[in-house]
Amino acid sequence: MSENRARWDKALDALEALYKDVERRSFSLPAFSLYPFVIGMWNSIKFGVCLSLDMWFFLPMNAIIFVRNLFPGRWRYRSFSGSYWKYAITWIWRGEAPYCPFGIIRPLVTFMGTVHVYSRFRTIERCVYLDDTLTDEDRTDLNKNIAATLDHWKRPTMGQVVYSYALPVVGLLINVYKSFFPGELPQWVGFVGFLLLSYAIGFIVSAFMFKRALMLGASGRAIYFPGAISGNQVYDKEREILESVGINRREWPFDIALLFVSLAIGFVSYRTQSAFYQSLGVPVLAPSYNAGLVLLVEGALFVILIVLALYRRRISGRS
Repeated sequence: MSENRARWDKALDALEALYKDVERRSFSLPAFSLYPFVIGMWNSIKFGVCLSLDMWFFLPMNAIIFVRNLFPGRWRYRSFSGSYWKYAITWIWRGEAPYCPFGIIRPLVTFMGTVHVYSRFRTIERCVYLDDTLTDEDRTDLNKNIAATLDHWKRPTMGQVVYSYALPVVGLLINVYKSFFPGELPQWVGFVGFLLLSYAIGFIVSAFMFKRALMLGASGRAIYFPGAISGNQVYDKEREILESVGINRREWPFDIALLFVSLAIGFVSYRTQSAFYQSLGVPVLAPSYNAGLVLLVEGALFVILIVLALYRRRISGRS
């Protein structure tokens, strides 16, 4: 066996073992759960309470500590919400999207992992074909090994996804709607449509984040929050294996791209949401310069956080 063939065999075996470990740890996820959302909401409530306490007590409490520190000995400065701010900053600094995972659908997480593995082995397959130092026999044997691996991690085609999932769900929704509302579309249908789309994006973004947590080496409930995981583990090993055969691949930031899509949907659906609330008799503030400025600042801040997370993800090697 040639040295080059041995290098390819070693890379294939190491990569397969790496992805098998990721898949084994994915079995610790429940089939469906909203537990990450519950944890996120509970911590948001606690953060709100602590932030309110800081607004009242931060300055007087730390002023007393400052006076105390003028004498021998030292007291730490205190903040009720400090640990939450530190967690959020660490989350972004580690390259994770500014988004709290919503819910778990394990088949969707498995699909995300399968797409990742499939793309890597397909890249290897193309590079094997382009490697002129391999003999035809070596190339044939390597392609057989790759095909055997891909037989386990099969990625469904776009047509299979559309015909197996999208069309049945859309057809069911249309039939249910026609049975209840045979006439014109009521005003709330557009609002509900945007709402369902937002929830769908939330589950997809969450699934990608859970896949990232698995690639960072997490298992069990640690998978729920990738920003709390230090180190790169699987990403580092994957990059080292691929570079040993001259391949340089990075994970495409699918979660960040979807957050931009979600931001655009929120902007487009603003009038639909306002019309829906007005139809319910809920007072809606008329557009004003101040309200528009606040929305603009919030949107700009959100975009800055996304860009910072993307930058940190690339330079920290967590992709």
